[in-house]
Amino acid sequence: MASVRRRWSHRPGGFQAVLGLILAGAPVLAGCGGAPVATQSLSHASTPLAATGSWFAAINDKNLRAAQDHFIPSAKDMMNWGDGDTSTWSTFTKLRCRTLFESGNAASVYCSFDESPSSSEGNPDSWWTVSLQRTTSGKWLINNYGQG
Repeated sequence: MASVRRRWSHRPGGFQAVLGLILAGAPVLAGCGGAPVATQSLSHASTPLAATGSWFAAINDKNLRAAQDHFIPSAKDMMNWGDGDTSTWSTFTKLRCRTLFESGNAASVYCSFDESPSSSEGNPDSWWTVSLQRTTSGKWLINNYGQG
């Protein structure tokens, strides 16, 4: 639901579309140089950048549970796109991400992309900032994302 997950995305004319899906097998690009980075499962996502790439991979796979697992428990509802109907999710291509900030327990990752229009999300976005926090087990989990 756009109003739940777009905490940062207030613009004149309403909300724009949300994250979509990376095409199956598409590389996740990182940093200014755009070097390909393999997507990882959340259990292997030891950096904020890797966790963000893993989240996009879960979205690409249209795997609601896996996508929700990338969030802190209190923010899992931010993945209730299309009321859980993954067939309505957008597609993201040309994904490029870079770490903006990382401290011991907090991080921010900037991602630009081409997002397809989708029936549940409206107009496409072209970038997002993803906010993450490190858990006591060392995993990086998303606590917010959007434009702002």
